[in-house]
Amino acid sequence: MSDEQTIDVREPHGWLAPRGASAFFVAALLFGTIARLRTGLELPLWIDETFTATIATQPDFAGLVRWCLTELTGPAFYAPMWAWTKLAGSSDAMLRLPAVVMALATPLVIARFGHRDRSLALLWAASCFLWLPLLPASTEARAYPQLMLLGGLQAMAFMAVVRDLRGRTLLAWSAVTAAAVLTHYYALVISGLQGLALLILFRRQLFAHWLALAPLALAAAWMAFHLSFLMQFAGSRFAAYDPLPWSFFLMTPMLVFGAGLQGYVVLAAVGWTRARYWRAAAPDLPERLLAWSGAIGLVILVLVGFWKASFAPRYLTPVMPALLFGLALWARRWAGREPVAVAASLGWLLVMMGTVAIAGSSDVRYEERRAMTIEPASAWIAERHPERLYFLWSTPTGEISSVPNLTDMAGLAFRRIGAPVEVRVVRSGQDPNAALLKDAGSDPTGAMLWFSDNPLTPRNRPRIGSMDPRWECRDFSRALQDVESTVSVYACRRPGV
Repeated sequence: MSDEQTIDVREPHGWLAPRGASAFFVAALLFGTIARLRTGLELPLWIDETFTATIATQPDFAGLVRWCLTELTGPAFYAPMWAWTKLAGSSDAMLRLPAVVMALATPLVIARFGHRDRSLALLWAASCFLWLPLLPASTEARAYPQLMLLGGLQAMAFMAVVRDLRGRTLLAWSAVTAAAVLTHYYALVISGLQGLALLILFRRQLFAHWLALAPLALAAAWMAFHLSFLMQFAGSRFAAYDPLPWSFFLMTPMLVFGAGLQGYVVLAAVGWTRARYWRAAAPDLPERLLAWSGAIGLVILVLVGFWKASFAPRYLTPVMPALLFGLALWARRWAGREPVAVAASLGWLLVMMGTVAIAGSSDVRYEERRAMTIEPASAWIAERHPERLYFLWSTPTGEISSVPNLTDMAGLAFRRIGAPVEVRVVRSGQDPNAALLKDAGSDPTGAMLWFSDNPLTPRNRPRIGSMDPRWECRDFSRALQDVESTVSVYACRRPGV
């Protein structure tokens, strides 16, 4: 092992001097932009986006608040979307435009304001833009691009507070942190870790600047108001995902960095330099604390995913700006001494994004978006101009959702095309086919729409068309590649309606 005691991280090293870092950033920006715009914008709204559209198109503020109180994604996402649709409308393109803009803005903001070290800021911005798991969400009307942007702003504000705690720097951190938590509660992990670090370092100064923490008090007030729903949700047996099997432990780098070997390359390269130069001088405190907050936050979220049904790679979004800052800091420090290790790590991230930009993505999230949509089925039903829609969502999600919310969501596609219907929610019981026929069978101007994103038993698979020939039925279901699941979307209409 090397005995070097210090390494000066303030001077440019190797190929990652400002010119090399700029070239890497431009390449990442080019490939990342093409990859984001290549796939996803042409897809119909999938079920989660349908909920976003339903909330964003509420006719009044009271409706917005009522919906926010029954959602895990928070008002810091839905309120701006609600205001946006009042100005821009609720077409698929306009609903997705804020996410696309924030996805493209994140690297630009970090590159410009991320760090006083220009090379480090560019490397950080490029690394964030090359994070593959966020790619499908970059063209969705959902909160994850906003979380990534807020995570970057939070990281900058955190370093500013540690470097020079003043009222304005603390206010900036607390405001961005409150916005992140009120966008999605998964931001609580990184926010809590950073808050704990500030409390340990600056306990007395924090009390002296207590007014700067007012945004956190507002976030806490909302959470207290929202507590009853959170307790109901936590007490239900609903889970969007199964816990990760422990056999997946060795696949953790792939879960974090996306399909491919880039996660393993990064882990091996960082481990190599850490083992070889274990006595090297540490970075400055603000940078070191930020990187560690991201690493510890990642470990917490992944370990919880092995224990509870709570993990998907996109849920790592709030911690990734801090973690990827750590990767950029590592590359900035070691490019001169270990150019091959650094080039392999960053180059692999770039090559993977470049491959997606050229050949398209095979991410299963795009398949899920194609399958988990009720828009094509709703348009097919609307061709017969029914007066009522009998809607069944035969999964735990549907069972714990309130009737008013399901009614609102299921009718969205019909309202958007100017053919509103009265929606009646059907509960599945033991036999979903029988339940639908019992409620809708005698309605001459009705239609049926059945959605299930969980596998159905052979007994409970849709077969209304064969049970009652008075209905014209069509199966919009799709099998998902690489996963043992089929999303069932089944629609029935009256031939003469």
